[in-house]
Amino acid sequence: MEKEKSPVKQGGNNKCVCKAAVIEVIVTESVVGSGSDADPIRKIVQYWSFEGELLAVSDPISRYGKIV
Repeated sequence: MEKEKSPVKQGGNNKCVCKAAVIEVIVTESVVGSGSDADPIRKIVQYWSFEGELLAVSDPISRYGKIV
């Protein structure tokens, strides 16, 4: 069930959360990587729909190739 609320300001900046929802997804955790400097071994988290669509991936390597 989705519930809408008024926007909430975050801290002193202009960002705000305009909508939040609780949804059901499949969450998988996997260990990936070859162990090299360019591809270290790490845990990733993937979020899937019940139809098998990959929705999001949380990977500790940033887009700059560094561990965050």
